[in-house]
Amino acid sequence: MGDYDVVLAGERLRRWRAALDLSGPEAATLAGLRWDQLRDAETGATEHDEVDLAVMAGIYGHSVADLLGPPGDEDRPARAEDPADERSARLRHRSPFRPRGSVPDATDEWHLRPGDRIRRTDLHKRYGGSARSGISPCRQSDNVLIFSDPSGAEHGYYDRWDDENGLFLYCGEGQTGDQTLDKGNGAILNHRREHRALRVFEGSGGVVVYAGEFEVSVVRPYIRERSHESGGSAMRTVVMFRLVPLQDR
Repeated sequence: MGDYDVVLAGERLRRWRAALDLSGPEAATLAGLRWDQLRDAETGATEHDEVDLAVMAGIYGHSVADLLGPPGDEDRPARAEDPADERSARLRHRSPFRPRGSVPDATDEWHLRPGDRIRRTDLHKRYGGSARSGISPCRQSDNVLIFSDPSGAEHGYYDRWDDENGLFLYCGEGQTGDQTLDKGNGAILNHRREHRALRVFEGSGGVVVYAGEFEVSVVRPYIRERSHESGGSAMRTVVMFRLVPLQDR
């Protein structure tokens, strides 16, 4: 790849990140990079190889051509994903926005269908994860189990459907203080990069109902909202993940 204007490319990266309302560390987490690496790219402090450029462009739904193209092309419609045949195997492995077909199939042994009921204890015995959390990454299977219950309103969790966009808004974990993008929330945010399937259930204890497989929206993975803390009136910021159903609901 020839020389390119690292300052101009950095300006585009900053504009794209601002358009998605992502902080620098959040965007770096999505890309599988350190924040200082992304910051250097945004400030034009360093050049990057083609693979790194593609990863950084991809986290904002653009291509390398958009990043390095002539001034004035910023208004071109963003692409949520680059076609798999235009990217190297190395890039597909690193990118959190890989097409579904390039993700190793982690669902071969999954036996539940939407609407099926199962005791939560039996669910965890089969697939792993903890029965004490609303977001349960599994070690013995490639799944993140997510539980949504109306009783979560007590803790400031207001899960709901965004029917206009066909998305399920799921509140992240953390009952007090501003929610952060680590632990269970990080497992949801990074489920593509970690090759995990998101499995949503209705209910939180006893018998739960499988709602289906979802994935985090590529264009905008989450939004932030204000909600109250658990059992109190103090307000804090929560993360509402924008989940796309992969099966009819």
